Amino acid sequence: MEQIEYLFKGDSYIYFNPKLIIYVDYDDEFPSIKFEYLTGVSWTITKPEDAVTIPQEKFEKYFKKSLTHFVTADWGNQAEYYSIIENQRIEIILFTTDPKNKFVINIIFSYDPKGPDLYLGKERSFSKRKGYRTKGTAISDEQFKAALQASMVYIQDTNSYYDNMDQFEGKLRAILNKEDITVDFQTINTLEYLQQLEQKKAQLQHELIENDEYTILERSTLRGQLTGIEYAIQVYNLFQINKA
Repeated sequence: MEQIEYLFKGDSYIYFNPKLIIYVDYDDEFPSIKFEYLTGVSWTITKPEDAVTIPQEKFEKYFKKSLTHFVTADWGNQAEYYSIIENQRIEIILFTTDPKNKFVINIIFSYDPKGPDLYLGKERSFSKRKGYRTKGTAISDEQFKAALQASMVYIQDTNSYYDNMDQFEGKLRAILNKEDITVDFQTINTLEYLQQLEQKKAQLQHELIENDEYTILERSTLRGQLTGIEYAIQVYNLFQINKA
């Protein structure tokens, strides 16, 4: 199991191991989350220089706050929505049209044999809008919301980025092709999904309590997996509240 470190550099709260790095840039209005995952023995991620170590709880706090921000984002269906698919990259973007509620939400997913990376950000700048109007394909509010929800489900499961990569790519393509607008990628809208999460949580808790043979590093990794499951349950509950 790879050793996990929690770091801070500049404006970023960072989850790091040699195969996965997650950056959380938290802002009360404009947060972003970005991860890069590498597979294969020969590929590793370089640890950010001059980053300082922080408690795990601090990273978790701002990861959760950022997730919550995207779940509760409200634009009242007053927006333009576009997508661009190029090679192994999918971009989906929202530009609000209400002058009193101006923001951009950008989803960028890249995938190749080395592994996936995903950026989910809320931004101030509208400088990209002209380019998307020219090169992008207009999509509906329903399609954008489905893509955002699928991205939220994907990004909160920090232990399965590579395993779920092909499924997530297929889900985004199905949404953009109007083949499937539901969020059935590990669907967040069903009681079965919540029950599966609760079962995984109970299993991990049991392992941590009952198995004394794990090393400190292995127990740390299991606790990280447990945190990911707890995030998923929180996101599920937030979606239910937001739908009410």
